[in-house]
Amino acid sequence: MSLKWCPCPHCSTRSGGITGGLRPYLLEHFDALRGFYADAAERHLVVVLWWD
Repeated sequence: MSLKWCPCPHCSTRSGGITGGLRPYLLEHFDALRGFYADAAERHLVVVLWWD
């Protein structure tokens, strides 16, 4: 899986993978999602997820 789109420091664009272990990578991304949903809830917004 290529992670060229990910701006976090745990994703290496040179190697195309996660560097420094999976835990810091997942924690950063889950924290970002949690912050996004908390902000949406505070603003009384609806978040819709859709995938095929």
